[in-house]
Amino acid sequence: MIKKDVKENLSIINNQSEYMYIYVENIKDIVPYLYKNSYIDMLEDKMEVAEKEGKGKYTYLSDI
Repeated sequence: MIKKDVKENLSIINNQSEYMYIYVENIKDIVPYLYKNSYIDMLEDKMEVAEKEGKGKYTYLSDI
């Protein structure tokens, strides 16, 4: 992958915590929508299945 093609919006991953408030604001806006559409329930079910299969809670995301 060419460096110039890497998106700059992943600063939280690069440990640039001064941008944390932006992520928190975005999450606050999105969470009610996800609950309304039962998306959170589906994710919780998938995490339970992943744990039963011996995977970590969040490793199933890499399988998607």
